Amino acid sequence: MDQIWKQLKTLAETGDGFIRTSQVEEAGISRPMLKKYVDRGKLERVRKGIYVLSDGFTDEYVLLQAQSSKALFSYGTALFLWGMSDRTPHIIDVTVPHGTNMTVVRRDNPNLRCHYVQPELYELGITETRSP
Repeated sequence: MDQIWKQLKTLAETGDGFIRTSQVEEAGISRPMLKKYVDRGKLERVRKGIYVLSDGFTDEYVLLQAQSSKALFSYGTALFLWGMSDRTPHIIDVTVPHGTNMTVVRRDNPNLRCHYVQPELYELGITETRSP
């Protein structure tokens, strides 16, 4: 196994299974090397600038958080994540501060419903849990 592949695997392990193009460049690895591993079938591009190991599992909730750190799971999605509902949501509900541009995230996630709140109310009641 070559040294660059070891670096990429380490980046994936420390990044919740995701490798970002920005992390790769910070590590001194060129973008063409990413394409090389995608072409070989070792990496898979899941979103613009976000890659996963081909033999790994892609968690859509973690991927959404990787795309938009301001997106907070809410409504039925939050109930599911906290184990208060046994139904896996077909629509993922997120709440973001009013004025947040979610155009690209919504384009990449057709099953996403965004709710907007005033920025001063955004951080009320934020809690953390693990993805199922």
